[in-house]
Formats: sequence, structure tokens, C-alpha cells
Amino acid sequence: MAPCCPLPAWTGFAPQALCPVRLPLVSAGWRAGWEQSQVERMASAESADGPMAADPGVGPAGLAAAAGSRASDPDLLLVSGAGFSGWHALNDTVMGGRSSGDCRCGPEGLVFDGQVVAEGGGFISVRSPLFSPPLDLSGYGALALELAGEGRRYKLAVACSDGLAGLTELIPGGLRWVHEFATAAEGFCRVRIGFDQLTPSLRAKPLQGLPLGLPLRFDPGRIIRLQLLHSRFDDAGGVNTGFRPGHLNLALQAIWAER
Repeated sequence: MAPCCPLPAWTGFAPQALCPVRLPLVSAGWRAGWEQSQVERMASAESADGPMAADPGVGPAGLAAAAGSRASDPDLLLVSGAGFSGWHALNDTVMGGRSSGDCRCGPEGLVFDGQVVAEGGGFISVRSPLFSPPLDLSGYGALALELAGEGRRYKLAVACSDGLAGLTELIPGGLRWVHEFATAAEGFCRVRIGFDQLTPSLRAKPLQGLPLGLPLRFDPGRIIRLQLLHSRFDDAGGVNTGFRPGHLNLALQAIWAER
């Protein structure tokens, strides 16, 4: 068998990460932020069925195909109403937390209802299935969300299929592009998040760059998942000042791509 190729030191993982057995190397720095990194790592990388479980994905007739068929539109409706049927909840129970929540969809869109418990975890989320093929929004500059969020601060997390031979996808938690935003205290609002507002995050920690001069840029032409989180932690790894434990109700009517 050929020797294993080591991952770069910035990943925080030992050379065995590309072998059948993965042995994480946890430094003192990672231990100090254990709870935070575990919460967001699980939120972006694992499903309730187990570590790194795969989704069946959205096929060519689903959301991913829509962008190609209507690429000339000034604004592109990505999903609305019953189109949210493939979305599912992912909460801190995957790492021992006690938050709970579930989602349902219908003609009015997606409704996510849950109970947020800060102790032992502190996040609740809803996410799309994997888009297969990846969603190509290279002709657009932003995502717009039509939602009612009770004045809470949420985080949008976007996963992309990278152009680095899948290097970042081998890391548990992967590379996510995130942005935190506020919602109206009452009723629905439309939130626009420009692609230039998304910042890279690796296991809930901001990522400034890659070693060896490898490019680090958001690629709107290779989007494979969307996720909305209400978390104790903001996208910079600090405290989310808009976090509130207790009952949560999120209504998501539609997601658009805007030029």
C-alpha cells in the first residue's frame, strides 16, 4: 500500500487523515475551544444518522437544475413552498446537546419549530439536501431569504465543492462560507446576503487563508448545500448576541438568487 499523504498542519489533523483510520490530533488551542468547535463542526458536517452520513441529494429535476434553466432571469427563485420538502433539521443532539426541533413544509414554505437549550450544545438548524449536481449561481451576486425569525440572529452557511482536488472536503466539518444576520422582531422580512459578505470558516473558526498559496475564494458555481443555524456562536467564533434559548419558530417562505 502506498504511504499516506499528510494533510497540511492547518487542518489540525494527523497524516492518518487520508488513511482508513482517522486519528485527530487535538492541540491545546483546539481543547480550549472544544465546545464551540464541536457544536459548529457537527452542525456543518454530520447528520443525525451518524458522522458524515450522505444525503441522497437533489437530482437534475430538482433545485440544482433550476439555475441553469433560468440563468437569464434578473432574480432566480431557487426554492419556495413545497420545494422545501427535502430539507431537514440538524440540532445539537448529534453531539450530546438537548435542543430539539423539526420542520415541515407546505404551500407557504418551510416552518421550523423547536426548543433551544444552551447547556451542552446550543444550536438548532435546518439544512437542504446535497445538491447533485452542484448549484451553479456563477451569474449571480447574492442570496435573498424571505423569512420570519422572531428577531433572532441567524447564520447562513453555504457549502461548496472545492476546486482543490477535494482537499477541504476530507476534513471533518469541512470548509463553510458563513454570514450572520438579524431578522425582524415581528412578521416577515427579506434578507439579502451578498456572496462578498460570506467568510470562510473551518470547524467554527474563521479561516484567513490556505498554506502554500492555495486559493481561498467562494465559488458560486459549485454550491452543494445551504443551512440556517441559530447558534450560541457567531461567524467570528464569538458570542452571538442575538442568541435566545427557549421556544423557536422560523418560517422560511423562499430563497432567491439575486444579481
